[in-house]
Amino acid sequence: MKIHVAFLGFLKLRRLEAGPVIEIPEGSTIKDLYAHLGMADSHQGMQAFINKDAAWEASRLKEGDEVTIISIVSGG
Repeated sequence: MKIHVAFLGFLKLRRLEAGPVIEIPEGSTIKDLYAHLGMADSHQGMQAFINKDAAWEASRLKEGDEVTIISIVSGG
């Protein structure tokens, strides 16, 4: 299935190699998406949103979903 993925903040700069549309297997979760993006061990301090609603690792994705990933950790 195809989903749309956007990164905000510094993640946008670090994830330029990821296209806006990603193909992942049916039934995938946010955790699976992190693994697909090479972020399996580095997604702490990040928050995903599916169609603008907060999502968790176990949240299931559907065809055409729009996922936004942001960093919730920042310096001062």
